[in-house]
Amino acid sequence: MEGSLKELAVIIKESSLCREKSDYDDSYVAGRAEAEEQLENAECFVRKIKEYIDSEQE
Repeated sequence: MEGSLKELAVIIKESSLCREKSDYDDSYVAGRAEAEEQLENAECFVRKIKEYIDSEQE
């Protein structure tokens, strides 16, 4: 899970930056490509967390 933790940290950081832009930048509009990337990252994040939970239950 060590390598995955770094990957998850990057996903959280990028998502947080995107969220901050959308909250505080008056002219910020997320494009389709950025939205798709955020969705892919969220799906990856959920998948990795599920894998971790499953491995801990064994």
